Amino acid sequence: MSRAFLAAGAHHVVVNLWPVADEPTPSFMQELFRCLREGIPVAVAPCRARIGARERGEGTGVWAAFVCVGAAP
Repeated sequence: MSRAFLAAGAHHVVVNLWPVADEPTPSFMQELFRCLREGIPVAVAPCRARIGARERGEGTGVWAAFVCVGAAP
């Protein structure tokens, strides 16, 4: 799926590598988009969101699943 977005012109795509539970994912995504709104580069924002998820005690099954795919910033 990420290849289709990149072929359509997206510079970066944040994707999950495996299925994740519905309950903890929204807090991870809120943190991710907060980072992006603050101007943190898209390649760094998932890392910052992972740190927040770990600090909240969320398991690796959630925060480790998300990666940024695309051209280097």
